[in-house]
Amino acid sequence: MSKVLSIAQLNGYLEEIFENEELLHGVRVKGELTSWSLARKTLFFALQDEENRLNCIHFDYCGPDLPEGGSVVVTGTPVYSKKHGTLRFHARSIAPAGPGEMRERFRLLTERLEREGLFSAARKIPVPSDCPDVGVITSKSGAVIHDIIVTARRRNPAVNIRLYPVRVQGAGAELEIEDALRAMDTPSEPSGVLIVARGGGAAEELEIFNSETLARAVAACKKPVVSAVGHETDYTLCDLAADLRVPTPTAAAVAVTADRTGALAELKLRSRLLRGLMLNLLAAKTSTLRNVSGALSSACNAILNARAYETARYARAAKSALTDLYRERLSQTEALKIALKGADPLAVLERGYARLFKDKTITGVAEVEPGDLLDVVLSDGTLKTRVLEKRQNGVRKERRE
Repeated sequence: MSKVLSIAQLNGYLEEIFENEELLHGVRVKGELTSWSLARKTLFFALQDEENRLNCIHFDYCGPDLPEGGSVVVTGTPVYSKKHGTLRFHARSIAPAGPGEMRERFRLLTERLEREGLFSAARKIPVPSDCPDVGVITSKSGAVIHDIIVTARRRNPAVNIRLYPVRVQGAGAELEIEDALRAMDTPSEPSGVLIVARGGGAAEELEIFNSETLARAVAACKKPVVSAVGHETDYTLCDLAADLRVPTPTAAAVAVTADRTGALAELKLRSRLLRGLMLNLLAAKTSTLRNVSGALSSACNAILNARAYETARYARAAKSALTDLYRERLSQTEALKIALKGADPLAVLERGYARLFKDKTITGVAEVEPGDLLDVVLSDGTLKTRVLEKRQNGVRKERRE
């Protein structure tokens, strides 16, 4: 059974191998220069070929700016770090070796696709600036999808983000992106715009976005496509084929959503201003109404007072006229009562007269004969009497037995 080593033992052993191997001291390596940066005279860069990468460092670098993508020959020694467990080539010199083959192939491919019209502005679809449904093709983990969701929903809380998760680097990642584009570029898919997004990275990590098949898949989409691969200096074929290229995923979210929060704030401000104006106008109209109401009330009171005085005067006149009329009618009534009383048969009877009845009122002697039974009506009652005799104009007629 082999001996179990600690990490320190294994890393220390590897470090000794690189330090003691004379053949590795002062070796010359040729490759294409990528991803270089200079910090306080320390140059960090990488050499790249078709499938391999070598991380390099050059201390106290004072040379000119290096042509990224160009071919260089670097002289130095590979050093294995025991502490970090990493291999890095420590360069002593860098010499240009002509144009890089990968860069040249990329240039030729770009020119060919451009001649085909793949990058033509005439075929690009306008990207909506306020899309309610946005499809995003990127990794399901990491900051990219988070930044897109946060930015889009901060600007428009109602926006719907639909994620199609894919790998965004590594062998075969471009095929996943192509499949995602075809899946989301259908009428049944509600997304109105598609975003192909990736965070920043080294040039070799972005090589999948230089795939010819991916560029053709982007150009073939019937829905607008936004490329947000997260690098600002170089353009990939995906950028060139897309309907819109933006430097970052955050910028993509801004490009396809309208800032409704700003519009809402403006609407609230205008609403407050309008409310203030309406309140001021209402106060002014209320004051005017009160003044008019007061004046109208005073005028009405004056009219009512005048009419009340006239009404009282007419009432007194009417009362006086009615009193006079009442007295006149009362006097007339008394006179009629006296006249009526004088014509009352009972009043005549009270003076000693009587009324005779025999089936009817007797008005003359000729209407009765001696022996007739008569009713004598007095003022206080009725008597029954028989006619013994009758005299008519001095002529006496005996009664009948």
